[in-house]
Amino acid sequence: MKPASWRCRPPPPAAQAALLALAAIVVYLPALRAGFVWDDRLLVTGNELVHAADGWLRMWLGAENPDYYPITYTSFWLEWRLWGGNPAGFHALNIALHALNAVLLWRVLLRLRLPGAWFIALLFAVHPIHAASVGWISEQKNTLSLAFALGAALFFFRHEASRRRWEYGAALGCFVLALLSKTSVVMLPPALLLCAWWQRGRVTWLDVRRAAPFFALSLAAGLVTIWFQSHNVIRGEGIVLGDPLTRIVRAGWAASFYIGRILFPWRLSMLYPNWQVDPRSATWLLPALLLAAVLIVAGIFHRTWGRPILFGLGFFLISLLPVLGFVPMYYFRLSPVADHWLYLPAIGILALSVGAAVMLLRRLHCERAGVWLAALLAVVLGAITWQRAAVLENSRTVWSDVLRKDPGSGAAASNLALVEMADNRPAKALEYARLAARLDPGDVESWLNLGGILDANGLNVGAVEAYRRAVGMKPDFAQGRSELALALDHGGQLDEAAREYREAVRLQPRDGPLRLKLGLLLFRLERWTDAVEQFAVAVRLLPDVADAHNDLGAALHSLGRLDEAAAQYRDALRLNPAHPDARRNLDAIQRR
Repeated sequence: MKPASWRCRPPPPAAQAALLALAAIVVYLPALRAGFVWDDRLLVTGNELVHAADGWLRMWLGAENPDYYPITYTSFWLEWRLWGGNPAGFHALNIALHALNAVLLWRVLLRLRLPGAWFIALLFAVHPIHAASVGWISEQKNTLSLAFALGAALFFFRHEASRRRWEYGAALGCFVLALLSKTSVVMLPPALLLCAWWQRGRVTWLDVRRAAPFFALSLAAGLVTIWFQSHNVIRGEGIVLGDPLTRIVRAGWAASFYIGRILFPWRLSMLYPNWQVDPRSATWLLPALLLAAVLIVAGIFHRTWGRPILFGLGFFLISLLPVLGFVPMYYFRLSPVADHWLYLPAIGILALSVGAAVMLLRRLHCERAGVWLAALLAVVLGAITWQRAAVLENSRTVWSDVLRKDPGSGAAASNLALVEMADNRPAKALEYARLAARLDPGDVESWLNLGGILDANGLNVGAVEAYRRAVGMKPDFAQGRSELALALDHGGQLDEAAREYREAVRLQPRDGPLRLKLGLLLFRLERWTDAVEQFAVAVRLLPDVADAHNDLGAALHSLGRLDEAAAQYRDALRLNPAHPDARRNLDAIQRR
């Protein structure tokens, strides 16, 4: 009689998929209590397009959002109508998408015949490096884009086996949806060729032909993203990337940093310190040289043990390439690395690590121990992920965690100052604002925040000085000029405030609210003609704003141009029948 084997028949595929999804959901349960943090206020709660009835159409046809991700923004638009400002609904969908991605990833890995496919997907589901993508509402673009990208890969691999055209069309369609969710999946085409090499040991001309339309789509999406970054996000900001050598050195350091965080997820943060790269230093050069050496040696032995290294490390580097610092991105002002950029690339390192462990355990005949070790590792990672998801509860917990891990983070101190102001704790806000300016004296935003908080605390002289510091660093920043003008106004320096407003208007001539601010100040200075000029432009820019018409009417009224003034008052009342000033002013004219 043969001894009983420890092995048993694996659960059916549906049960395995359910276990993966359950693990992904359980570790992120704390995120259901989380609120809107950081960019959520820009992309969701404060995004006019998300709230507007026609916003979904403008997302597709316009360029008002920071990036052209119409699928993601349309999702936000729909979610806002389902649960409004309740963040739990947004978080629930993000967690559900992550659970779906874990299952889809498992199916893709099975197609590629990777050893330990289910355990790779499990580690993906519970790994804390993904908390920044799954627990942060703004990064729904990550979970959405990966779901479509994995769908594209599955259809592509099925087409390779079946040659059914509809499956190839479905792969292309899924890839388009992925790119319209977020262009972080732009490197899927070279990854597909890498998969072809993994499966067959070579890349054929037929593989290239199949991948060609995917490359064309990636190129188009990449160019659109670069345009949006340049015109809607960077807007002339000095994003200094350095010479080619500096970029390569920084990329090597970033890649090694990411590998370390994936293998040892210790001291994870929503914002890491910025680096001052010295390409002449051996310390900075070493990571890039080591990565190059590993790839070269693995390439020499590509038919044996080097093959999985080339595949896993190659997938990681290929997927990470868009965010390694070779092209400008606004986020590089804050840090050269970010956890949320690893949602797709981390798969390569996880696959390589699990695959190597499985092969080693098989050689040692320790498969049973390997299963228990994998389960223990999943529990440990899940516990860390639970803690990371809890950190995203609100802005205070996020930025307190960043500042605790990096006491030199001016951005964290500046954001905590805003949190304290929102919670009506002006003294504490001022303490953090001063700390931010001290930690990062070259950051314009820190001085603007300090100026606003000083002004709110009644310290007008200090506020003007802080705003002047910000304007001195960035003279062509219209917002800085406008806030300086407001502080000068509060301090009674009206003529100087008017000059700053004029300079802001020169920099942003199509800013209607800014024109209104200048017009109101000129009105108070009794410069009626100049006020009419500004209000008239504001009315052209803001034809549906009742206040603009009323203010123009008041300026015309002061000049004795009563018929024109009455017409503006009537327009204001047409837009807002309850407008008290417009009604009172119109009645005054009619009584004459």
